Formats: sequence, structure tokens, C-alpha cells
Amino acid sequence: ISQDDNIALKSGRNQEGRKVGRPTYNVWVEDCQFFDGFGLALGSEMSGGIHQVTFKDCVLTNCATLALIKSYRGRGGLISDVTFEGIRYTNKTQFPDWYQIWTPAPITLNCFYSERTPDYQTPREVDSGTPTIRNILFRDITISDSMNRKSIQMIGLPERPAKHISFDRVHVETKQPVFGANVSVEQSNIQGPPESAIVWEPSFKNKQESK
Repeated sequence: ISQDDNIALKSGRNQEGRKVGRPTYNVWVEDCQFFDGFGLALGSEMSGGIHQVTFKDCVLTNCATLALIKSYRGRGGLISDVTFEGIRYTNKTQFPDWYQIWTPAPITLNCFYSERTPDYQTPREVDSGTPTIRNILFRDITISDSMNRKSIQMIGLPERPAKHISFDRVHVETKQPVFGANVSVEQSNIQGPPESAIVWEPSFKNKQESK
């Protein structure tokens, strides 16, 4: 039970974290149960890099998210080669409205973390503070959320979209559609009722088509 991230993987913050350059890597989390809290989190302090991480066969009940991958401009660093497999997520809790800023969906990828009204359509110049997210796999995932939320929301940076995101046998039961922007999807095997249909922003769709 936690009032913050249930698992939090970090690796330094901004310029100092990039200078030290000590990544978090080769992490395996298996057969855990979580009640309450913000879920399985990477970042937002990820400037030294987070690589080769596996979350497997975990159960999350009434947590704000299943997966929370977070960063924003100025962090720099790389999150890559992360697998979520065999995870079951169930929620029947009505979270406070401010949770929408931090944890809008059971699976959240957010490169504008903590921004209330992000502009995810206007690119900026790429520099050492531009974070990179790639090679993220969700396999054999079950999401059941009876509240009025999306099951998946993924927003990358327009100047550096999140790449090589895969969904394999992901079953969702939520009341709002999946949402994505500035993300390149390798595989999209997401199943669920009509109200959980996928809605990609044009920026998301274009990145997917241009692979």
C-alpha cells in the first residue's frame, strides 16, 4: 500500500543526472500485489537512463495506474527495453480530479508530465535535454476500470516521439477510448468493448504510418 508510486525506478535529474550518467538497468519485478498507490513507475527523474526492465505476473487493485512512464523536456536520458507482462489491473475507486494531471489512465506514457495543458503538437528544437522513450512492450495485460477513465493514454514529444511501442494480447474494459499522440506503435493487439475503442491523434497516426 502506497500514497505514491508502488515501484519507482529513477536515475538522476536533468543536467546533473546526465553528467553522472549512472543508468538503472537489469531490473526484474515479479509476482507482486499492490493496493492503492500510483502503480509501476519509471521516471520522471530518468536523466541517467533506465533500461532492460521487466514487470511480470503482478496484480494491482485500486491503484491509479498499472504502468506510469513519465518524463518531460529538460530531463534528457533514455528509457528503453521495458516489458510489462502478465499484469492484472482492477480499479473501482473514484480518484480525485487532480489525479488526471499525473495518472490519467491505467497505462500512461507522458512526456509532458505534470503539465496541466500540454501542447503536444508544436515541436521544439532537440537538444541534450530532450528525453527518449523506445522499445516498450505490454503483453498479456488485463485492465478493468469501472470509473470514467481511458484505459491507455500515451503522449510523446512532437520533436521526438516515443517509438517501438507494442501491445500484445491486451484486454481493456473501460468507459473511454484509448488515446495516443506522438507515438510509433509496432504492434497493436488491444481488445475490448466499443466504448474502449482506439482514438489516435493525427500526429500518432502519421508516425505509425511512416515506419
